[in-house]
Amino acid sequence: MPKYLLVVLSVVFVVSLLCVLRIGSRTQLAIFMLSLIISLVVAIPKRSFKENSVTFTVFAILLGIVATQVSLDLDSDILATFASRMEDDGAADIASGGGRTKLWMKSIDNMFEKPFGWDLEEFGYSHNLWLDALRVGGFIPFVILILYSLRFINLIYNIFLAKK
Repeated sequence: MPKYLLVVLSVVFVVSLLCVLRIGSRTQLAIFMLSLIISLVVAIPKRSFKENSVTFTVFAILLGIVATQVSLDLDSDILATFASRMEDDGAADIASGGGRTKLWMKSIDNMFEKPFGWDLEEFGYSHNLWLDALRVGGFIPFVILILYSLRFINLIYNIFLAKK
């Protein structure tokens, strides 16, 4: 990969991470952390000791720079929305998925009561890809999307098990 492309992609990544912090998306932060951890764990056995050493050294240096040079003041402009979301309901809001679990339960109830879908005005978005597909298209597109998702998960699983 050309170095300039690596620099451009790195800048885009940092800007997108700052945007996630600005809008206060805990879900996106969790996805970022999980994908980072999983990618590092998956990469370890497939790379040489030298490559792993360089990767973890660069990662440690970047983490050290961020920890010592970047202000994580929750009153700053970039973290204000995130901080207010954590202060409003805090752990209770996280535990309930930000109120999403109630929406998911209503959607599952509607799956049996209204198998051909229902209006958005009834209770809004389900905040779940599969359940919103159920709301818009009904039971048949919902099942097709579930099957497609399972096939995709199977494909990713097979890719990770491949030796190359």
